[in-house]
Amino acid sequence: MTNEELLEIVNKENEENAKYRQCVSVCAVTGCAAVRSNELVAELQAEVKKRGLENEVQIKKVGCMGLCAAGPIISVQPDNIFYREMTPEEAPAVIDSLGKEPLREKIIDTAKEPFFARQEKHALVN
Repeated sequence: MTNEELLEIVNKENEENAKYRQCVSVCAVTGCAAVRSNELVAELQAEVKKRGLENEVQIKKVGCMGLCAAGPIISVQPDNIFYREMTPEEAPAVIDSLGKEPLREKIIDTAKEPFFARQEKHALVN
């Protein structure tokens, strides 16, 4: 793959993401899938649909975001919030919190977690 082809993929992804007010990315790889991340995605999607937010909130599966012991991990952008140990039952609370007060008890403080200290997040869709 050439740099130009990679840039084309990045540009397409950025265009798609720009259509939404919020993006909720859910880790969907083995560790998180083992603790119901696929069910979490389904519940988040159902909640978005139920509230008529399909054109405002994007839910997507992504690759590993690290810190697997805290999975399933979700990322809320553009707020740059990471949540740990999420369950399908918490999907309504996640959608309620978008653009408002975050779920403080679930936040991963990436500044204090050694794993995240020197990382920049650039997750792409699976």
